[in-house]
Amino acid sequence: MKFEIEDFTAVKLVSVNFRSQLHGEEHVPAVDLGVAMDAPNSVLSYFDGALLSALYYSSAASSGQAAIEGVPQVLPNMRFPRLGLPLKWDDTGKGYELEIDYGLGPDESNIVLDLCTVGEFRLTPKEGGTVEIKLRVQCSGSPLTEKVCGKLASLIQQEVHIKLLAPVVAQDAQGDEPLPTSADEVSRELFKDRPQEDGGQSGGPANPLEAMERAHGAA
Repeated sequence: MKFEIEDFTAVKLVSVNFRSQLHGEEHVPAVDLGVAMDAPNSVLSYFDGALLSALYYSSAASSGQAAIEGVPQVLPNMRFPRLGLPLKWDDTGKGYELEIDYGLGPDESNIVLDLCTVGEFRLTPKEGGTVEIKLRVQCSGSPLTEKVCGKLASLIQQEVHIKLLAPVVAQDAQGDEPLPTSADEVSRELFKDRPQEDGGQSGGPANPLEAMERAHGAA
């Protein structure tokens, strides 16, 4: 699941639930934020590539209206207007960063919560091509200072602008070549042939035994 809000977008902070959460043997502050927003139905592709076409179609295209070359096809009409809503999307993402524009100008006034858990999605498709999305953002620990909690409490039922960014998966520094995992692979990596450093010796030791023999002068 890679749902994101990459640019500051208007949402409604419908609920702020403060609680205590156990980390090891210590209780730390935690909060559950309920967020609601309206978005173009293209946002459904964040959840599954087939979801948009499963829920929407174009009645104009179905009646024979030709598509314009180079213009993305719009799907404004609901396929199943009698479908029970909202739809529950069972997926959870961890490690998100939530940034809330607190409206005081400089970025330093914004609320930034890291290592958030995002889930509890509720999707309500609407005729015309809009989807209402409700979700829950959970955060705990050091970001929830007394000052931050006070700011969050003041924003309940208010429209705010937020970014919600998914964690970036680190790439292997070695490129596409996978790291060795088995004992044999690790041994081969450690004792594979090295470039010749003298005119008569072959490359590096072929195995740990040969490495010990060379180190101690054994024949």
